Amino acid sequence: MKILLSFLLFISYSLPAYFKNREDALMLNKSSYAIRIKTLWHETLSYFDLYGNPASKSSDASYSLYDMTLETEYGLGPRLSLGGYVRLRTISSQTAQFVANRTGAESARLFVKYAFPRYQNQFFAIGLRYGQSFYTNSFYAPNVTLPQSPLALGDDGSEYGIDLMYAYLAKSFRFDFKLAYNNPPNQLSRETTIDARLLYDLGKFILGPTIQSNISFNDDEFKDAPQLKGKIVAGQTLMFNSINRSWLKPGFTIGYDFKTFNLLLNYSQTIKGKSTDKAQLISLNLNFTTEGETEEKKIVEKFKDYLFEGSVTAISSSQKVKIDQGLNADVEKGMKVDFYIVDYFGGNILIAQGIVESVGSDFSMVKIHRRITEDEIKVGLQVRGR
Repeated sequence: MKILLSFLLFISYSLPAYFKNREDALMLNKSSYAIRIKTLWHETLSYFDLYGNPASKSSDASYSLYDMTLETEYGLGPRLSLGGYVRLRTISSQTAQFVANRTGAESARLFVKYAFPRYQNQFFAIGLRYGQSFYTNSFYAPNVTLPQSPLALGDDGSEYGIDLMYAYLAKSFRFDFKLAYNNPPNQLSRETTIDARLLYDLGKFILGPTIQSNISFNDDEFKDAPQLKGKIVAGQTLMFNSINRSWLKPGFTIGYDFKTFNLLLNYSQTIKGKSTDKAQLISLNLNFTTEGETEEKKIVEKFKDYLFEGSVTAISSSQKVKIDQGLNADVEKGMKVDFYIVDYFGGNILIAQGIVESVGSDFSMVKIHRRITEDEIKVGLQVRGR
């Protein structure tokens, strides 16, 4: 953990970077990349059985899970990104007679995300993902006494899904919503997941409620005969090898923005479910994002190409104008000149282009050869040439 944090701090101060709280529906800029370190701690408090009834946990039993996920994402374009992650997992299961622990690589995932055109302050995106576990569980007949170890790290196999993402950004708050279809590993029932956050912006701080829900399609092949389903060595948990699992987890998030990265802390608890644990969960995510290509950068780079800047001083005809730059600014015959309107917000609107036809000591005559907008070319209009 210390090595990963040191690495992230190093790159955050050695590379030009830019961070803002990007919701799932918001995209990275082109050529931008994100690095995210996500940690999750899970503690089982009790259980929910197959029918959603609360089930107690023995006082001398315990189960805890710790995940660390390293995720990267790269902006292929202004509306397309590609990413993936690798997850490490540590679990501990204990009874009065036995303690079992296991640590290992749990799974890897690839994902691609496409954003639709934004509508005012609303953002829309769709994502595809595919994941694969790094292990294979051993299954035992229902009537066999299970060994105490090795513990299963999770549900083995491949999974895939589709994510529909929405975000609304206001001045003082942001709302993020994701609806996903998931085909989980281990031949579990298909399911729909919902993830929503309402975060209030308090300058460098953000905070607000969250909610996560998992809704099963109820198509597990053993739903009518759960006693026939094979067993795995899961320890003191019902999270894995479940039947039509579902849950509801309200929570609360608080975050802080640093100059080049951000920290998000979330606490949640399972209050309702089927074939799963009633648990408390704490996650801490560290996010770093580079700036990539932006519209502002494009304008700056374009202006770097100009050799002189001036303004229109006279209009001699509809196609010829006089500008206040000449030999003293190294203006030469044949140079290209762009005519701009600077709006009230500091934006530069290109309205026409021309060619220098003649040059004086402190002026030049420019012939307009292309009109881009219908705006009037008048005295005082800004010009830039190269």
